[in-house]
Amino acid sequence: MPLPAKSKIARFNPFLQENHLRLGGRLQFAQVTSEGKHPLLLDGSHHFVQLLILHTHVRLHHLGVKIVLSELRSNYWILRGREAIKRVIHGCLPCRLS
Repeated sequence: MPLPAKSKIARFNPFLQENHLRLGGRLQFAQVTSEGKHPLLLDGSHHFVQLLILHTHVRLHHLGVKIVLSELRSNYWILRGREAIKRVIHGCLPCRLS
């Protein structure tokens, strides 16, 4: 079933694979893994995604938005990712205290 043209994710050419929504796109002939070509498509406002962002932020020793986004984009495509990461980092207590 095709997506409506006004859908927020229609421009990403998503497809279902084993009940997971994956990003379609221009990397279909690249020499990278299937997960690298078609990362999972996630909603930046979902609680699980916020926890994933926080975990990555802490694992990377509280680095900033660009590094966290780069790390997450190797496996996931987060809708409004930069905004979601800024929101999580803004709420990080150790980062606020330093």
